[in-house]
Amino acid sequence: MSQQSRRVGLVSPLPPQIGGVAAVAEWLLSHQGEFGVEYDTFDLHRPAGGEIGGRLAAAAVLHQARLFAGFLSWVPRAPSRVHYAVAATRTGLVRDILFLAILRFFGRKVVAHVHVVDPDSRYWRFAIRVVGRLTSARAYKQAGVFCLPEGRSAMAVLEAMVFGLPVVMTPVRGIADVVRDGETGFLVQPGDPKGLADVQARLIADPERARGVGARARAEVLASAGPAPVASAWRHTYEVHLCA
Repeated sequence: MSQQSRRVGLVSPLPPQIGGVAAVAEWLLSHQGEFGVEYDTFDLHRPAGGEIGGRLAAAAVLHQARLFAGFLSWVPRAPSRVHYAVAATRTGLVRDILFLAILRFFGRKVVAHVHVVDPDSRYWRFAIRVVGRLTSARAYKQAGVFCLPEGRSAMAVLEAMVFGLPVVMTPVRGIADVVRDGETGFLVQPGDPKGLADVQARLIADPERARGVGARARAEVLASAGPAPVASAWRHTYEVHLCA
């Protein structure tokens, strides 16, 4: 990759904002040296206390108009290659389609990734009573088993595996691709709460086996989805799609 091609625009919500897309951007920025780029950023900023989930309100529209003006000012001086984090919410997606069209109009070569938000997550509030909060790291360290019954967050499964936990879950959507049943975790068919409970009880009763499964899970995730392989994948993506 030439020195000139090392400059890549990054359009995304940026840290210290809280959220999955900003977390991805933070990771990209902290690892840019590993995959050979230097980012020139544009912040898709959401103000503190701003709306989440793409609800259309007057204040949100006004904020998007300000972003639009700033983006039009940034694009002419942006690098010729741009990485764009596309929103999965309705209003965010409309904005991003417009911004992507502007980038293409100005002749920028773009690679985009979509950070998907579960559209049904708001319904969990009616089924779960929050009795306290723990940071993810503390919760994982205190746990002996991780169970995700008919969930949709493969990221949570990967996090648990990195902390060396045996995972018990149902093979829904793509989550089953993450776990080798009986080797790096356990798969139970959907609609079988007794099966989920039985597997967890066996693991709690056999901590040596639980530690072995958790250790294999951690090793496998770090080998396939740890910082080094992910950085290598992004480097390959930039070289093939932005710098070819």
